[in-house]
Amino acid sequence: MINYKKNISFKSIFYFCSLPLRLDSYRGCSFGCLYCFSQSLNNRNGNFNKNIYPANPLKLSNILNQVLNHDKNDGLVRSCISKKIPFHFGCVSDPLQPIELEYGVSYEHLITLRKFEYPYYLCTKSDLVVKPKYLELFDKNISAIQISFSTLNSELARKLEPTAPNPKIRISVLDKLSSKGLYTVARIQPFLFPRENLNEDYFKIFSEVGVNHVVLEHLRIPTNSKMIGRNKLNNALGIDMLNEYRRLGIKHSRVNYELTSQSKLRNVLLAKQLAHKYKMSFGSGDNDFHHISDSLCCCGSPHFKNGSIYESHFGKGAFEGIRKGNISFEYIDKNWHPCGSIKEQLNSDCRIPGKNTVASLLKDKLSKPNSSNSPTSFYGIEYRNNRYIANKTLLNL
Repeated sequence: MINYKKNISFKSIFYFCSLPLRLDSYRGCSFGCLYCFSQSLNNRNGNFNKNIYPANPLKLSNILNQVLNHDKNDGLVRSCISKKIPFHFGCVSDPLQPIELEYGVSYEHLITLRKFEYPYYLCTKSDLVVKPKYLELFDKNISAIQISFSTLNSELARKLEPTAPNPKIRISVLDKLSSKGLYTVARIQPFLFPRENLNEDYFKIFSEVGVNHVVLEHLRIPTNSKMIGRNKLNNALGIDMLNEYRRLGIKHSRVNYELTSQSKLRNVLLAKQLAHKYKMSFGSGDNDFHHISDSLCCCGSPHFKNGSIYESHFGKGAFEGIRKGNISFEYIDKNWHPCGSIKEQLNSDCRIPGKNTVASLLKDKLSKPNSSNSPTSFYGIEYRNNRYIANKTLLNL
């Protein structure tokens, strides 16, 4: 069996992400979700849904031991670990997909995280998460569990997520996790607008099973996805999503087609309102709206005994600026950033000659307000007269 070797890394979305430390226990995912962007971004060798490769659990154990017990803090990953930045566990594949029953690799990772009392957000669709052997490993001091949904319509979910547990099962999973006092997140991702509209019943149901935090993120369509894949998604949904995006307002980057910020604005603000109505906090998974989340981390703010999120990205300035009316990025020079070269963590198209550290890349983007991932990527943050300003009126705040 081939081992998955690149399962621990520093994410390239550090420009606005508070959880830049990625942990995956498998390469590939057999849930076969038709909307999955990971299979397009990480499927260069094909068969993302069939050829599943496990990671070696000893790698995580060795790294945590080196950093936490022997102060080996060199490089981006080790630097983050030294600050107890939580792992995003299940970033590009589901850690509790069916193959876990055979290999138990995620179970071994969870044992290691518990042993070192290391914080993490576990992201899954699986009901395996509430099986006794897994449930007993979770600790509210280090564990936050995020369950994702594209829809609560079981018939539609069966078409979109053919081998994943149906939404009703996932709701019961959240109920069991919450009853154990764990911090739970319901992630509506992808939000299939305009095929579906925000349904207040979703928020009511999440609240009734004790969910702490709700995340909303609109569907992204990979620019390199194959027509056969897009057609399968469109047939399941009964509409051509790319054409709908063109009708409503479309933008695209090197990797994704998505709705414009203006096209998403109403949905994001309504989701936040509904989450608050049912006594839950809200986070926007859409990058352009991260800053209107209730906390700097769009995935929520559990009270971990140890550990802290990464706060020195552009999201901090946007988050504070949209609330105070004035915006400053002076903290970029003053605050902690992971040390070491980021060159190998970035796609060759994203590298900037001579800029190999997190801080240098952030400052480079500050000087280029019209570039991708600059602060103007956040809706309501503008650049005028050689300075960044926060236009609260755009967000109706």
